[in-house]
Amino acid sequence: MRKAQSAQKVPTPAPDVVSKVIPVPTDGWDAISPLASMDPKRAPILNNWIPRPGWVELRQGYFPWVLLDVMTTPVETLLVRRATGGEQMFAAAGSSIYDVSINGVNTAVVTGPYVSIMEQRGQSQRSQVCPVV
Repeated sequence: MRKAQSAQKVPTPAPDVVSKVIPVPTDGWDAISPLASMDPKRAPILNNWIPRPGWVELRQGYFPWVLLDVMTTPVETLLVRRATGGEQMFAAAGSSIYDVSINGVNTAVVTGPYVSIMEQRGQSQRSQVCPVV
């Protein structure tokens, strides 16, 4: 009887991997400096991270305050109105602004065709949110 030949393993080249240490952004968020000249201890984006002295803490999650129909109208802007009588919080979603001051209650205060996105490109551009007074 003939002995079956075992399959020869084809040598694979080593992957081109370069390890690089990235410092923790303990100096916080930097939205002004260009990326090319930004200090490595600063971060252009800090999603769910809280900078602490010498380390970074992961945000512990969230607690739902008011539920809107987020599948069709995500909340794009949160607005807080501070007056002598107290504070009110509003949420701009789609073409409506909701009063979300009370936990679990959402009341549409303003509806209409307006853009509810706050401009995030810098101070030179104004917010396009319908003013709530």
